[in-house]
Amino acid sequence: MLSREGAEDVAVGASGGALDALARGRWARLGGGNPLAIVEALTLGIASGDVTFLNERATPRSRAAGRGKVLSASKWIRKRANVEPTPARAMLSVIAVPCGDAKATMLMKVMERAGLRLDVAATLQHLETTRWITIRETRIPNERGETRTETWVSFPARSHHKALFNTLEDEARRKLHLAIARVIEEEQGTFGQVEAAWHAGGKAGGAGGA
Repeated sequence: MLSREGAEDVAVGASGGALDALARGRWARLGGGNPLAIVEALTLGIASGDVTFLNERATPRSRAAGRGKVLSASKWIRKRANVEPTPARAMLSVIAVPCGDAKATMLMKVMERAGLRLDVAATLQHLETTRWITIRETRIPNERGETRTETWVSFPARSHHKALFNTLEDEARRKLHLAIARVIEEEQGTFGQVEAAWHAGGKAGGAGGA
């Protein structure tokens, strides 16, 4: 766990140096000395308006802002997810099932299979802007020396996968596993049968790993 000074440094860094002394002390405390918990608490504070910006400085909105309970990183992650709009929450759930790392094209197909209708590109952009995910481009070579580009979506930390996967109801989790299994079968054929069967059994993406 971080010292008080170290925790405040994390809070200041997460805000781009904008937090005033009052805000850095309050949000550093909310994370209980855990760097990820501090970042998640502050990110929620900014999103909810409890942290307000004026002339490039950030300060608590009110005397009560930032004075809540100290929580773990996973609890701050779940609190953040709960205030997101419905499309964003749905996308976070889908990303959480395949261990928090998936191709963007696969997410689109899984959404269709699961009957979740939303603007995937706009939702992913929102999640990237609000620090939920990272989006990266990967170049894949073939035997002819040509390359194609795949877009991958990932949570920034394993903790996000664990926290969000555990919020899914059993039926919702089963529905998403089945949708992923069908997409894998379509894309990979025989080579994807083992992984598809794993998802069809509802076992993949479990949050017990490190």
